[in-house]
Amino acid sequence: MVSFQLEQVRKGLEIALGEVPAIISLAIELAPHIDNVQMVSCGTGDSFMERHLLKFFHKEARSSFQVSGFKSADYAICPPRRTDNRTLLMVSSVSGATDDTLLAINAVADRVRCIVAFTGRAECPIAEKAHKKFNTAGAVDPYSASCLQMLVFFGKLMEIKEGWGGMQNLLTSLPSFPSAYVAASHESSDLTTNFADQFKEHDKMLIVSTGNVEELGFVIADCNMVEKLKIFCEFVEASRFFHGPLELVKSGVPVILILGEDEYRPLMGPVQKFCSEQQANAVVYDTINMALPGILYDTRPLLSPLILRAALKGLVSALAAAKGSNLDHRHFYGKVKYTVEQHGTFMLGPYLQVPSN
Repeated sequence: MVSFQLEQVRKGLEIALGEVPAIISLAIELAPHIDNVQMVSCGTGDSFMERHLLKFFHKEARSSFQVSGFKSADYAICPPRRTDNRTLLMVSSVSGATDDTLLAINAVADRVRCIVAFTGRAECPIAEKAHKKFNTAGAVDPYSASCLQMLVFFGKLMEIKEGWGGMQNLLTSLPSFPSAYVAASHESSDLTTNFADQFKEHDKMLIVSTGNVEELGFVIADCNMVEKLKIFCEFVEASRFFHGPLELVKSGVPVILILGEDEYRPLMGPVQKFCSEQQANAVVYDTINMALPGILYDTRPLLSPLILRAALKGLVSALAAAKGSNLDHRHFYGKVKYTVEQHGTFMLGPYLQVPSN
């Protein structure tokens, strides 16, 4: 199992969080000139934007301020008509070179007020196309560091545009994030080793979560269990569990239950009760009983999904060791390119053209 070194984590996060003043200044500068934020990414970035930031927005929104999230490929091929000089395009990419995200930027570059990019690399094609960019180069976990930057930027916009009152508590809690991240990994270490031994013979898995931790469930399922461990893993929102996925429990498929600390938490109660009664092959990851020193109570719902990521990443590493898998091996990912621009008409023929009247 990977050992998270506190100083390595701290150094990378401190570099990323060192950009917080500039991020806040940009939000203050842009806020009066925008009333529409379009968040565009794919994979991990898309998950954080759509399953975390959008939930945050819908909980707090009271005015005519608009925020929406899109997958890069969808946005590139059919960008929203309501995109103009009052629109902020917010993009993210750990690699900084995602083809579909580059196409998405190109689709509206001449129509938006500003393009702000959050990337894992300082020098990259997406950063070059953006008007403003922030990076997390050097971070041990660039995804989490980038998500923190996006949370600060979006939080400041929400404070200005929607009167959100949690910005100061968020800024107060951020310096404690590195320690909480590492503590979560260490605190769950023994359980994680047992879980890995329990699951090592399985090639199928369910991950169930809800609310702010939907983002974590999706990322661990798609980008870790499937991509890195080649385990067929389905991510299921708690509200969808009883509409089909529950039938898999009798097969003995491992079920990982991830609990957040937000208003959606009660949706996991019925799932946990069902799994307990059916003696499912289930395990629970939860931060509710973790001390998380320095993380203020009001900010735990926003930060605990990223903190809990350390524990789940530990499980991925432990499973890799138990299975003898190489986490760096990919059959296809990053080695082949299939884009709508190049292959959109493959065996499909021309798409239907509807004449305008």
